[in-house]
Amino acid sequence: MIEDELSSALQEAQERFGALFEHTPVGVFLFDRSLRLHAHNPRFVQMLRSSPEALTGLDLKTLRDKRVLPAMEAALLGDLGNYEGPYEATTGEAKIVVSFRVSPLRDAQGQVVGGMGMAEDITDRVRARDALERSEARFRALIEQSPDAIAVFREGKFIYANPAMVATLGYGSQAELLGVDLLSVIHPGDSPLSVA
Repeated sequence: MIEDELSSALQEAQERFGALFEHTPVGVFLFDRSLRLHAHNPRFVQMLRSSPEALTGLDLKTLRDKRVLPAMEAALLGDLGNYEGPYEATTGEAKIVVSFRVSPLRDAQGQVVGGMGMAEDITDRVRARDALERSEARFRALIEQSPDAIAVFREGKFIYANPAMVATLGYGSQAELLGVDLLSVIHPGDSPLSVA
């Protein structure tokens, strides 16, 4: 009876792992000690714009883009491997930015027998981040080069002032103005009009 229960529990666990492996939203793959790819999920195939047939059994030492190999080699040494950056697929058309994490796979005695990797296509995220950084840089340059005096205050104190504001108030540098109380630079007759 106990054997039947254990067998049933093992089968159920294998089915859950299989479902997780197949349906996880990141690419998952398994490789052996000789760096041969022997299992992968559909998301991994899709991400590389490849086919299951082209990937199954692939010798990872023959990858066109070798930047991911050190992460896999680290896993074979028993460590966690990481890579984040551009990647060009060997068996497919993908030219993506990938976040790549690899961990060792061990047998019952604790010996490393291969590795398991998780790969995520972060191309869109990196493009969005780069676009935001470019936009912020353009905005910053616009404010810095503006002939109009522009400042930002928090709790009545300067936290930013462009060069035109620094010059208008007669300070030598932006650093001298930061932290200065707004009311201290306003003409006493204009104080009732200011909003601090």
